[in-house]
Amino acid sequence: MTTRRVLEQRVFTRLRDFGRQMANPVEVQLLLNDAQDAISGAANVIRRFRSIPLVSGTSVYQVPDAPGVRVSTILNVQVNDGTYDLYPLQQVDLMMMAEEVPTWRTDTGVPTAYILGTNPAINYESARLTDTITTYPQIDLDGYSLKVVYSAVTDNQMRGDEIEPLLPFAFDEALVSYAVAEVLLRNMMLASGDQSTRFATLEQTYRARFQQGLDDAIALGANSFGTQYEIPARRF
Repeated sequence: MTTRRVLEQRVFTRLRDFGRQMANPVEVQLLLNDAQDAISGAANVIRRFRSIPLVSGTSVYQVPDAPGVRVSTILNVQVNDGTYDLYPLQQVDLMMMAEEVPTWRTDTGVPTAYILGTNPAINYESARLTDTITTYPQIDLDGYSLKVVYSAVTDNQMRGDEIEPLLPFAFDEALVSYAVAEVLLRNMMLASGDQSTRFATLEQTYRARFQQGLDDAIALGANSFGTQYEIPARRF
């Protein structure tokens, strides 16, 4: 199990800084989070699944299920009746609903569509993307749920020593390399002579490793999360 503590130890091991003189551990922890935030923001490689119970009389649901996690892209939203997955919901926007379904705020039934990041109390001019989805119509039955698959962006997600990164295991080294490169860069500014040159060479090496990890993540996201969860066009 790779935790933040393990990644932090790897950083100091790569630096050969067993006395932890080159960086404060808290600084390293922040750098590890920065690296994961950068990769997850650039590539859809963190995929999350949630089963959200539908509550009669409620249409707005929070999607992320953990601190430090935000929605990047909704990949699929599906209705489950308690036994079977029924169908995917079509994504629509407020302007379409306002023009085509004037009663959308009060209609009830089993949801067939969803609006991303919308509060029914606001109009489309003030709508903004958030980590919520609004179902249409509003459920009026019990026992139903939404199955939501989404790609996530992290925001300081590793908030404790025993928290694992959400990025796939293959990108652990990219996180470590980023932190090492940043620590070397900061120490290089204070060093002189041969030590500064050595830090500069190592910094470039680890920076390149991080960049390779970032490139690999972007390629993986592009190849894995394209049409796989594309919802066919249908009327709601």
